[in-house]
Amino acid sequence: MRPISVSKTLENTETYDSGLGDPTASMFVAAHAGSGKTRQLTQRVLLLLLSGVDPSRILCLTFTNAAAAEMEGRVMKALGEWVMAEEKTLRDALATLLGRLPDERTLARARSLFATVLDAPEGVRIQTIHGFCQSLLKRFPVEAGVSPHFTLMETGTQGEMLKEARLRLFSRAAQNLVLKDALAELSQSLGGGDLHAFLAAIVKHKFAFREALHRPGGKHAAIERLWQRLDVASDMTIERLASEYFAYDEASLAALSDVIRLLEQGEEKDTLLGQGIADWLNASAEAKAGRLENYLSLLLTDKYTPRKSLCTKGLLADKMLAVLLAEQQRALRFHLARQALHTGRISACMLEIAEALLSEYESLKAAHARMDYDDLIALARDL
Repeated sequence: MRPISVSKTLENTETYDSGLGDPTASMFVAAHAGSGKTRQLTQRVLLLLLSGVDPSRILCLTFTNAAAAEMEGRVMKALGEWVMAEEKTLRDALATLLGRLPDERTLARARSLFATVLDAPEGVRIQTIHGFCQSLLKRFPVEAGVSPHFTLMETGTQGEMLKEARLRLFSRAAQNLVLKDALAELSQSLGGGDLHAFLAAIVKHKFAFREALHRPGGKHAAIERLWQRLDVASDMTIERLASEYFAYDEASLAALSDVIRLLEQGEEKDTLLGQGIADWLNASAEAKAGRLENYLSLLLTDKYTPRKSLCTKGLLADKMLAVLLAEQQRALRFHLARQALHTGRISACMLEIAEALLSEYESLKAAHARMDYDDLIALARDL
């Protein structure tokens, strides 16, 4: 626990040495599951109640209904035990909580808190984060820019709405060649089943897509920024990329020829490597397209990382080994550039599809005055 802000709201501030901190300070707790956060937060609520904070001024937010119920149960259980506890038992419990011996006024307050919380209109409010956001938006719909009569979508309803948005997306693609090509390329890259999973992921991460798509320039600017970030031209092709990376000048060809002659004098794996490089260098531009993967496999592993051992140790002098390692790096740089090109194409398709799908999805939600759980948090944050 650590203080992030302090608000002196209590008139009679006392010293608390229990490790839970001053009740006038705002605190947060961060820890792994099962490490005792709920226990510590429950004690924090009890400490606030003991220090005179009105129950209606306490709000606890959790992620799940189960956690909210657990915390509420623990608070009320402790308050109920304080009412009936023997004086020594109550003194010991409060001393542990406060970090000091309680006085008579504190003992009396502890025994009255159960009734105080029960009599409070809302008691101690312990809600899920989504429940809190929903109540906030319901209270200020105009300020939040939402329908006053919005309803929250359950998982099944959200699935049905996504299905309808997906059908509308496919219908729109039939009239839009760019969108149609984007769906075809993405589907080919991902596979049919994975395409549906990806479309669901767009909706799940819609705010990240919106952030990219709603910046100045919209979708086209987002795609242009993407290509700039990848440092690849949007109209580049694999063939052009290969011709650029595997363009050899006379000095490079002469050095590789010397390496090939030395490799042919080595063991079987050396001979195979030398022959593979020679075949690659002698192949025509058209033939190289079909031999590209085989050539890369000579220098890189099946995971496209540099092979640690290219030839028999000691076969090549340092200068010749440097030539071979330089060719390996050339192959690696080409693969990375090819990956960037593929990433750019697929990502551009994703942005194209995301814009259309989210447009349909949001249109359906607006027509039915529906919200999903992510909407609640985002709109409450903006409000």
